[in-house]
Amino acid sequence: MAVGQVEERKGYVFMLTAWEHITLKYPNSVLLIAGPKNDSSNAYYQKLISIIKESNLKNVQFLGLINNVND
Repeated sequence: MAVGQVEERKGYVFMLTAWEHITLKYPNSVLLIAGPKNDSSNAYYQKLISIIKESNLKNVQFLGLINNVND
């Protein structure tokens, strides 16, 4: 799980690159990304969606803002 605003400084491109390798070994795993700015107004979010589609990544879910992450 990743928690934080969807922006470049958080390293999500690196995480998606790693995710591609992780799913080869653990194909049933799910990557959950919690944080604000996962909408069409965010160009970086759109870039991430493109990477996910182009790399045919599976089981990646953007959850949006979660106020009770620790729960």
